[in-house]
Amino acid sequence: MTNNASPPPLEGGGWGEGCVQPTAAAVRTPPPNPLPQGEGEHLAGAHLRLVIGVGNPDRGDDGIGRLVARRLRDSVPAEVRIEEQDGAAAPLIESLRDAGSVWLIDAAVSGALPGTIRRTDCNATDALPARSGASSHGLGLAEAVALARTLHGLPRVCILYAVEGVTFAPGAAMTPQVLAAADTVIALLAEEMLSD
Repeated sequence: MTNNASPPPLEGGGWGEGCVQPTAAAVRTPPPNPLPQGEGEHLAGAHLRLVIGVGNPDRGDDGIGRLVARRLRDSVPAEVRIEEQDGAAAPLIESLRDAGSVWLIDAAVSGALPGTIRRTDCNATDALPARSGASSHGLGLAEAVALARTLHGLPRVCILYAVEGVTFAPGAAMTPQVLAAADTVIALLAEEMLSD
C-alpha cells in the first residue's frame, strides 16, 4: 500500500530539542556503557540481536510496533531475531535477559504531533515515553525495562523507538502519520543495526 503522508518528525535521544528530520548521522550512537565486570556473562544470547515490536494491531496506532516488526522480517540479517509481543512484562523481561542488543518499537502518547518518533536509550534513562491508558498492555514495557535494569538483565544495547499515536480504540485504523512513521523507523533501525 502506498502512503503519501510526509515523513514524521524525529525527536529525543540526545539529538537536540524539538523535531528534526532523521538522517543517517542521526542514528549513530556512542558506544554503550560497559557492564560491570562479570555482569551479563551469564547471558546465553549475549550476542543475540533482537527487534521487538510491541502493541495490539487491533487498536489503531497501538499496532505500530508489530507492523514495523512484520515489515522488518524480510530485510534484516539472518542473525537478527524479530519478535511481536503484546507488551506484557514477563515475556519482555525474558526476551531482554536473553539478548545482547535489543530494539523495541512501541506507540506512545505525549501530546507531540502524530507520527513523531522518539529514540530512547533505556540504559541511559529511567524515563520512558508515556503511552495511552487505553492500551491493552498499559505500562508493561516500562515495568519490564525497569525490572530488567534492577535485576541487571538489561542488554548492553537497549533502544526504544516510540511513535506518537492518537487513536487507540478497538477496531480503529492506524492514523496516516503513524503509518508513515513505520518506514522511517525501519530505515533508522537498519542504519543503527549496521553500526552495532
